Amino acid sequence: MSPAWFARPLAGLLFIALIVGPAASARADDASPLTRARVIELARSSSPTVRVAATAVEEERAGLIGARIFARDNPVFEAVAGPRWGDDTAMDIEATLAIPIELGGKRRKRVAVANAAIQRATAEVAVDEQDAISRALAAYYRALHAQDRLRLAEEALRGVELGDLHLGVEREPGDR
Repeated sequence: MSPAWFARPLAGLLFIALIVGPAASARADDASPLTRARVIELARSSSPTVRVAATAVEEERAGLIGARIFARDNPVFEAVAGPRWGDDTAMDIEATLAIPIELGGKRRKRVAVANAAIQRATAEVAVDEQDAISRALAAYYRALHAQDRLRLAEEALRGVELGDLHLGVEREPGDR
């Protein structure tokens, strides 16, 4: 029999160890057994993709702050002064103040785009969270399945060693 029969359960155990490992080392005093709820909690809190997606939400919220600004450009003040030469000498002074004004609801549109970006990033967090949870639960159930198979194999081995192997087949009194 090839050793490939335990490759998938071993991969599942390895995945759980990678997900649970950092959290388990941080909570060494918590010796509670690994349950479905605990796997979900750990997948939500320690998944790198969920953390990155949550950071993207905060980046989009920062973009909303920039979109809410009334005047995106600063006012421009220019002044020119100098002597005017001619029949008589005079001082020539010129000053200009330019204040940009946005027309057509550009600010409202910028804010709407920023709010839509926040909603998209929040939806991505939910998708990434569900993906991490589903991967962790799949690995958890593969590990439980592997534990059950190991337990059954150990029971069968004990039965063989004791000469009492039951393969789930009832024997008839006349069978040999």
